[in-house]
Amino acid sequence: MSTPTVIEPDAIVPAQQPIVDQESTELISSKIQELNSLLQNKNIGQVKYTATNEKKCISIDSLDGKQRTIIETITLPGLVTNSIIQSVRLPKESRLETVKRLHMEGKRQQQIADIVCVSQRTVSEDLKTLRRKGEIR
Repeated sequence: MSTPTVIEPDAIVPAQQPIVDQESTELISSKIQELNSLLQNKNIGQVKYTATNEKKCISIDSLDGKQRTIIETITLPGLVTNSIIQSVRLPKESRLETVKRLHMEGKRQQQIADIVCVSQRTVSEDLKTLRRKGEIR
């Protein structure tokens, strides 16, 4: 197993960006510090990084796979949006409520799966269940 890499705050925030408010900067900084601590203590399972011109995303799973933190930065001309999502794997009934809400917000199945720590297939089955119950269309 390789040695964990410490992530610096500047590695996530795009170089050309509008001014970001202090609260967002502090929140992102604290999450990076948490990530560094987890890396040093080897409490992290899978780490996934994806990037496009507009979107940078880091997804970090706990060693047991029951918790996930997603840090996302979207950069558009004149706008930078930062979000941090922290989730835990839920029992089915609780997960169904979360899947329903995220679906109603317009999230795609894979996005929902990433957030609730399950596979896209599980989300598909959850949506079928919700349709059968008449809770969604």
